[in-house]
Amino acid sequence: SNFFGTTILGWYSFAFGTVMRPVHFIGEAFRQVLYQKISLHYNEGREILSIVKKTMFALFGIAGPMMLIVLFFGKPLFRILFGDKWIAAGGYAQIMAVWILFRFIASAMSIIPLVLGKQKQNFQISIVNNFLPPLVLVITGLSGMAFESTLLSFVFVNVLCLSGWLFWYLWICKNHISLVCPKQKGVVTE
Repeated sequence: SNFFGTTILGWYSFAFGTVMRPVHFIGEAFRQVLYQKISLHYNEGREILSIVKKTMFALFGIAGPMMLIVLFFGKPLFRILFGDKWIAAGGYAQIMAVWILFRFIASAMSIIPLVLGKQKQNFQISIVNNFLPPLVLVITGLSGMAFESTLLSFVFVNVLCLSGWLFWYLWICKNHISLVCPKQKGVVTE
């Protein structure tokens, strides 16, 4: 609000909440089911990568079309649903649609480090992911950039961070089997 004012902050908050709220409920349900499935497989020494991939594709299939609608029709959609004074919020929702999609998927997958005992590494990654986006806001805000440009920069950095997190989740799922059950990879143990 110091850089852009309370009106713009209000539109941003409204857009974020309006788009994020419905996908959050769906993601939470997937997260709980995923936790049960991968915990069971992990405890039995079975691979979990296939479950994680299927869940990621399912999440993308569910939220992807919704976010495409927001991406291409955010302003008119917000005008129809909330009135003319919320058109700007619809524009911000358009800018945030890709970020919200990635956030939705990463949030549902966030239990993977807990199951695999990778909380320390996850904490280290989260420090970076929680530092960079706000830094972008401060730098762009201090430079006097327009809010739309600042928001684009913020979304871009968030999508990069979340993409890295998702790839890490896949990598640790792929590699957990060699740590848990070396025999399944052809390694004989004593």
